[in-house]
Amino acid sequence: MGRSAKRVMMLGLDAAELGLIRRWIAAGRLPALASLTARGRFGALTSPADRYAGGVWPSFWAARPVPEHGIYHNKLWRAAAMRLEVPTDDWLRARPCWESAAAAGLRVCALDVPMVLGRPRPVNGVYLGGWGTHDLIARGSWPPGLWAEIEARHGQPLMPPEHFGRQDGAALLALRERLLAATGQMRRIALDLLAHEQWDLACIVFGATHRAGHYLWDLSQIDAAALDPAERVRLEDALAEVYAAVDAAVGEICAGLDEDTLVLAFAVHGMG
Repeated sequence: MGRSAKRVMMLGLDAAELGLIRRWIAAGRLPALASLTARGRFGALTSPADRYAGGVWPSFWAARPVPEHGIYHNKLWRAAAMRLEVPTDDWLRARPCWESAAAAGLRVCALDVPMVLGRPRPVNGVYLGGWGTHDLIARGSWPPGLWAEIEARHGQPLMPPEHFGRQDGAALLALRERLLAATGQMRRIALDLLAHEQWDLACIVFGATHRAGHYLWDLSQIDAAALDPAERVRLEDALAEVYAAVDAAVGEICAGLDEDTLVLAFAVHGMG
């Protein structure tokens, strides 16, 4: 199979909340997504998130429902070992759909799709996984040397490890800065690879909307009275800023596409 007549670009906003996107589009804060909705279709996706919140991304990349691929959380009961384990491709067979697409002759470019199992396998194209995902299952790249090349050009991954437990204002302000920086880094990596690689099918996922949704949704996790007024304003707007940074990345990526490219911006579950 030769190159497809119409390229497909999939842009994932991990755990982005539909209601917030609608609100901030109306407020003029998400111009790239506003442009896409004006030119195409916009609405809610059917998702298994109400039953298997951890199964949505595997259902996306495996193109199969949870009962078939078997991944419903980032830790699973493994009967053979009688314990909970992080899923791996040592005992689960689900593989990303872009591997079969690549085997059929399409050139792929996949960046940071969450919860893909195991080390990357040979693929017709490039793959970078676990760079800035909220739910980290495995890290790696194809070709194997791509990770080091990306680090040499763009630095080490900026997505911070998740800080569980009690939060405070300083920690959330630092998280805001790190998530904005991580989004900018992923934007630069995506533009770099898209400019230098041939591709028919691309899928790029931004993880900051997920992490921000858990910790920057509101100020209920901290003693807000201890914040000075400027800090409070920054934190109350932090989630919108992260969404706006991802929107800016979407806009830059779309600006480099030809008119024949089919663009799908999506979230497989929300945060509300």
